[in-house]
Amino acid sequence: MTLFVALIDEITISGSVGLSVHGLYRVITERTIFAMPKTSIGLYPNVEGSYFLLRLKGRLGIYLGLTENRLKGKDVYFAAIATHYIRSQDICELEEKFISQDNITDRINREILNQYHMKNDGDQRFYEGAKAVLIDRDHNPKWDPATLEEVTDENINAQFKPSDDGDLILPRQQFL
Repeated sequence: MTLFVALIDEITISGSVGLSVHGLYRVITERTIFAMPKTSIGLYPNVEGSYFLLRLKGRLGIYLGLTENRLKGKDVYFAAIATHYIRSQDICELEEKFISQDNITDRINREILNQYHMKNDGDQRFYEGAKAVLIDRDHNPKWDPATLEEVTDENINAQFKPSDDGDLILPRQQFL
């Protein structure tokens, strides 16, 4: 098996989607725009796209395959199309780190990617709430911590911790 990491930054449509989504690691950024636009001109998604679209949870793939709607940024990650979410400003550094490795293994790929992967408890809570309403449709999110009594001072302080870079970086708004 050939190990490859798909770096999906900015616009990724049709054939590019088909090439990237079958990789073991799929890395997106806040600038990623994911789309299957062939339906807007009366066509259907290609074979590669159809294969993975049918496997997305909550019929999201069918919806994306039948419409020309797009997923942007973290939505691609939360839809489980991407395995990692990083800042676009880190793409070149990440690529250089991979290139500089003499012997790439799955373990090394995971270690490198996990150094850059953005983890945010607030995002995970949003994801869990949205998943319970929109995907599972049971309106029964599995919160962690599960009760207010289980929330610690550490949980609260983590929400107000400054970023590692010191500055808040807001993504550039894109209007299509």
